[in-house]
Amino acid sequence: MKSKPSRKPAETGSAKNKARKSASKEPLTKAKPLDDSRLDVYFRHLFASSPEGIVTLNKSGIIVDANKAFLTLFGHSLREIKGLELDDLIVPKNLSDEGRSLSRRVLKNETIETETIRKRKDGTLINVSILGTPIMIGNDRIGIFGIYRDITKHKLAEEAARESEERYRVIVESAQDIIYSTDLTGRF
Repeated sequence: MKSKPSRKPAETGSAKNKARKSASKEPLTKAKPLDDSRLDVYFRHLFASSPEGIVTLNKSGIIVDANKAFLTLFGHSLREIKGLELDDLIVPKNLSDEGRSLSRRVLKNETIETETIRKRKDGTLINVSILGTPIMIGNDRIGIFGIYRDITKHKLAEEAARESEERYRVIVESAQDIIYSTDLTGRF
């Protein structure tokens, strides 16, 4: 017994057109390149609302602007830091060589990423992650971005884990009994 080939119901002209149109439809909203004024608005919003502390420097390394997160992190007002050299403001004296070295590298158009210690206005030290990058237009450096993140809690947690591991190691190494560990099934 032969089976009959299945037949699709005939499509009407309007159904064909709808299918063709939906298959070739482009997204309703195409992303248009931003003009300079809108791009400036986007940048200003990102700068102002970023949870990371951001400072902008001129091409000589002098503070031009800083966002609220930077000012809060280091305890300064914009009025008191604008026009100052960043390294003089937040680099502890014992790390001045490191601070100058990082600044020189960014001033030579290099991007730097590091973790180090910086100083607040009240003199307290904080662990920070730093991203320093030149602001370029073509081949000309017109300024520098410094982006700072407070990593003090992270560093304290790392130190606590290290201390715990050290205590465990001392206990295991000084134990007179045999100490071993197994998984939940009893395997070594």
